[in-house]
Amino acid sequence: MFRLPHLLLARAPAASPTAHYKRNAAGAYDPRQSNGRPHSCWRLLQVLSCASELGINEVVRECMFYLVQNCSPDNAVLHYSIAESHKLVEVSDSMLQFILDRFSEIAASPHFLYIPADRLKTILDDDQLCARNELEIFDVRSVVSI
Repeated sequence: MFRLPHLLLARAPAASPTAHYKRNAAGAYDPRQSNGRPHSCWRLLQVLSCASELGINEVVRECMFYLVQNCSPDNAVLHYSIAESHKLVEVSDSMLQFILDRFSEIAASPHFLYIPADRLKTILDDDQLCARNELEIFDVRSVVSI
């Protein structure tokens, strides 16, 4: 079986959810940058896109495995978006369940602000959403205004 080089998928631990992100020119945190280097999810997205385009199914499967195995509250939204964008149904369903189960933690992560409105609506409308209370969901809806 083909294994992706560990340098492509390396994760650097961070002290806080935004500690390892650089700010872009507008002063916002850029999820594509990590200490001046591309973030591992960004690199994974590039590898997955190329493998999908070229039909290299072993690499696509390895990327799928990586997305599921390395999911955390800090990157779940990115992994969910990547899976949805590439129509990786099993991974997308797994990431959605992860987000629903840990909504309170994930809503506080910096990546939560980058989730597209249609995907956020899917999350907020799901009956399995585990939030502390209705006010928490209302707060998210009012901040994002979907």
